[in-house]
Amino acid sequence: MPLQRKKVNTSTLTLALVAIIVAAALVATVQLIAVQRHLSTADLYSALGQNQNTALHPSGGGGRSRSRRRSSAGRRRGGKADRAVGRGRSSSLPESPTEVVVTSAAEGGPGECRCELLTLDCLDAIACIPATRESLDRSIANGLLTRSMMKVITTFEDKRWAWSTQPIGKGIQYTTVAAWKEWTMRTQPLKETYEDQDHMFIKHNLYPDCVARNLKGKNCFFHPVSRDDYTDTIEDGALSWMEDNMTVGEQKAAATSIKDWLVSYRDESRSFGTPRPAVDHLLVFAQLARMHFNIRKPIVDSYARYHRIEIPEGYAGQSDAEPLRVSLHVRRADSCEHEIQGSGETSRYLSKASSIDSHAQVTGKRNCYETAVYMGGLRRVLELASGRPLEVYLSTDYAGVLLNEIRTEFKDLYDRCVWRFLDFPRETFDYITEIEWEENKPKHAFLGETAVDDLWHLSHGQVFVGHLGSRFGKMGWLLATAKYNTLIPYWTVDGRSYCCEIDEICSNATELIGSMEHCLTFAHDLAQDDADIDEDLENYWETGSSIRVKYVKRMAQRLVDVIRAEREADRLSTWLGSDAVWIREGMDMELNG
Repeated sequence: MPLQRKKVNTSTLTLALVAIIVAAALVATVQLIAVQRHLSTADLYSALGQNQNTALHPSGGGGRSRSRRRSSAGRRRGGKADRAVGRGRSSSLPESPTEVVVTSAAEGGPGECRCELLTLDCLDAIACIPATRESLDRSIANGLLTRSMMKVITTFEDKRWAWSTQPIGKGIQYTTVAAWKEWTMRTQPLKETYEDQDHMFIKHNLYPDCVARNLKGKNCFFHPVSRDDYTDTIEDGALSWMEDNMTVGEQKAAATSIKDWLVSYRDESRSFGTPRPAVDHLLVFAQLARMHFNIRKPIVDSYARYHRIEIPEGYAGQSDAEPLRVSLHVRRADSCEHEIQGSGETSRYLSKASSIDSHAQVTGKRNCYETAVYMGGLRRVLELASGRPLEVYLSTDYAGVLLNEIRTEFKDLYDRCVWRFLDFPRETFDYITEIEWEENKPKHAFLGETAVDDLWHLSHGQVFVGHLGSRFGKMGWLLATAKYNTLIPYWTVDGRSYCCEIDEICSNATELIGSMEHCLTFAHDLAQDDADIDEDLENYWETGSSIRVKYVKRMAQRLVDVIRAEREADRLSTWLGSDAVWIREGMDMELNG
C-alpha cells in the first residue's frame, strides 16, 4: 500500500514530476522483471499506458539491471530490543530480500550465517546453532516472550474460518497467512478461535475432554490464540533457566525490549521504503503459526501415547555434549502410492534428491526417494555438527519399516544417533491416493490426529532434513523456527524451497519472488480467490500451476492502478486545498491505526 502524504502544500508540478519518476522507475523494473520472470512485457507496458520504445527512465536510458542487494536503508541498528531477541551484534547486509542472516550463538562460531530461502540447502548455517544449554535456553525463552508480547499488543475477536475440508497442516499454514496480514495491518483484530464447525479430519466426539467442554472441529485440538502456550519439557527448561538466571526486573526489561521490536516491525513490515531484514519476517510469521498451533489435551495425550525413543546398543554419543536435534521428514504413502521399495526398472524411488528445476510434482507425479537420499542428508548434518551427538525426530508414515532398514543398511549412522519416532499402526496410512478423498473417510479422524502429532514432533528439530515442498513439511519447519526463535538450517530433497509450491517448477517460481511477504504468504489457492484468476487446467497436469505468474501480473497491474489513483488524489488535493488536509489526516489515522 502506498504511503499516504499528510501535507498538500507541495506544488502540482513537483508532485507530477515525482509521480512520473516513480512510474518510470516501475517501467524500468517491469521491463527487466518481464524478461527474467517470463512475463509478457507487452502486457505490462500496456497496463502502464506507455510504449516500450518511449518509456521514461530517470537516467534517460534503458532500465538498469535488477539487483537483489538491499539498500543500506534496510539495515537495522542493534539496540536493546535486538539484543533481547538474540541480535545484539550487528551483521552485514543480506544480498537479497529473502536472505536470512543470523549471528552465531555457538562458541567459536563463524560470527554470522546466511541462508537464501530461495535455495534448497542451508545446512551450513548449522555452524550458528547454540552449542550450550544456556545459549539454547536463552533463544527458546526469547521465543516464548515474543509470543507473549505479541498477545499483549494484539486485540482479538471470534471466529476464524477453519479450512474444515483441508488437511490440518495446510489449513494452519493458510490460517497463518491470513493472521500475518491481519496482524501487520494493525486495524484488524486477530481471530481468537475457529468456527464451531465439524472438520473433515477431527472427530471431536472421540475425545472426552472435547465432549465435556463442547469443543468442535479445530477447537478440540487447539487452544484459542490468546491463551498461554502449551509448553513441553524443552520449553519448560528454558523458562526455568530464565527464572534462575534473570531477576524479575531483567525479565520485564527483556519483555519490554521484545515488545518494542514487535511494535517497530508491525509499523514497518508493510511500508514500502522501510524494508525489514528477512529474519524479522520469518520469526514473526513463525511465531504466529505457533500461536495457532497451541495444542490441547487430546494431542498432548496422543503424542505421549505414540512417542518412542530408541537408543542403539552401540550408541556413540557423548553424554556431556548438548545433542543436536534433527527433524527428519520422510514422505512416502501418497507420494509413492504405497509401492514397496525395490530396485530395478519398476522402482519409482529416486536415488538422488530432486533439482530446483525438476518437474512440477502434481498429483500422480509426486516423487519419492530412496532411504539413502535422506541418510546422505543426515550424514552431512553429522559432519557439520562438529562432534555433537544427534537426536533424530523421525516423521514418516512407515516408521517401523524405515527404522528397520536404517538399522541394517546404515548401521554406522544408526549407531551414532538417538531415534525418536511415533509408533502409529501402519495400516493407518494405507489409503487411496489423496487423503481428502471420500473413499478414505473412515480413516480421516485418526489421520488428522496423527498429522498434528507428527507436526508437533517435527517442531523439536534444530535442523530440518526432508520435504519443504510439502505444506506439511513447511509447517513442521515453521513450528521449529518458532520453538527455537531462530533460523532452522535445512536440506530439502524434493527440489522445492520453502518459498515454492510442490506443483510448480521451483526455478521458474524463484524468478518471480522479490520479497519475504511473497515468499511466506503465497499459496495458489489463496491467490486465485484474491485476484479472481483461474488455473490453466489444460496444461496443469504437464507443466504445473500457472497461478503464480498470473498473480504477479495482476499485482503489477494493481500497483499501476494505485499509482494512477495516487496522482489523481494529488490533483484533487490541490483543488480542495485546506479541506484536503483534514481528509488526508483522517484517512491516515484510519489506514494506519
